[in-house]
Amino acid sequence: MADIYVNHTGSSTPPYDTEVKAATDIQVALDAASSGDTVWIKADEDYVMDGVDQQAAQFDVDVNDSVAIKGYYLNTGDQDYGGAYYKDDTNGWVVIDANSGAYHVFSAGNYNKLVWMNFKTINANTAYIPFDLTLTTYKTGYMVKNCWVTGGQRGISCSYIQNIIIQDCKFTGVYSSGLNPSAIYFTSTVSRGVLIESCEFTHGNAKYSICTLGYGSPTICNNTFNINGSVTSAIELGYSGWVSNNTIYENSGGAIDYGIRIEATALCSAVYNNIIVGCTISIKETAAATFGGWNCLYNNGSDWSPLREGDIQSDPQFMDAANGDFRLKPTSPCLNTGKPTPGSGYTSIGAWQRKSLLG
Repeated sequence: MADIYVNHTGSSTPPYDTEVKAATDIQVALDAASSGDTVWIKADEDYVMDGVDQQAAQFDVDVNDSVAIKGYYLNTGDQDYGGAYYKDDTNGWVVIDANSGAYHVFSAGNYNKLVWMNFKTINANTAYIPFDLTLTTYKTGYMVKNCWVTGGQRGISCSYIQNIIIQDCKFTGVYSSGLNPSAIYFTSTVSRGVLIESCEFTHGNAKYSICTLGYGSPTICNNTFNINGSVTSAIELGYSGWVSNNTIYENSGGAIDYGIRIEATALCSAVYNNIIVGCTISIKETAAATFGGWNCLYNNGSDWSPLREGDIQSDPQFMDAANGDFRLKPTSPCLNTGKPTPGSGYTSIGAWQRKSLLG
């Protein structure tokens, strides 16, 4: 297991194992990686896919299993959770600018256990995908963490992946070209083990913020949706899933048809402890069996009927929703009124937003 470095001032001396010897080209470093290696990309300046600074084509991670690709600012690890530059708007990500090119930014290849962390992708061409994880055979063990996606056809597109975590990511821009434009999209070939957690959706137009098809039974929890564009569904389930402790808010510039829509015809889903505000329909179900309750549904055109046990229709009383602060005021009816947990009593409704992540 080796460390491989990338920066703009490296000497491009194989095996690129120090900052001084670092590759200047991201694809060169990826091609040099072996199983267990980490490719460290330094945020010394933007990486522009213009055929001069970087190749004007997608970066292929198709060399081996178990490769991690991580950005850093001054020292390795300083952009990870708890690090000095974690989610810092200026220095918290390595910026990769796709230069409006006709290609994706990252392509996964057909390998297991691939990790991306600490990247901000700029892709004004809405016909392409920053994180193209559409495989052709089943693979396992993927993670996209602490990344900021600013638009594309889809932000992250996945197929044939078993066990994937998308965590602490941020989605802005628009997703409005081609088939099913979405911030996160899973095709019907996804099998199981999907976790989407603690992500922030503040994008404009998209068909879906999150769309999961297939028999994946995804867990979608602790995400905030502050939508300022036209969206069919903030969360779209093609089959079953567990959806809990999300906050879905249609801001003054947005139009959300469905906060949560469940299109399953045979399997069951669980919808608990969510706050949904301002949507045309808060929860739409066509599933044979949907279990849920303890949701806060406020100022929507209509809510699911009948309401489930613990559901409330009251103002959740956010700290400052207009500025993306969805923490709850001390007088909120959502505090300690969520689905009871055995041995722990009542939980709270909505996303557990940390002040340190606001921005």
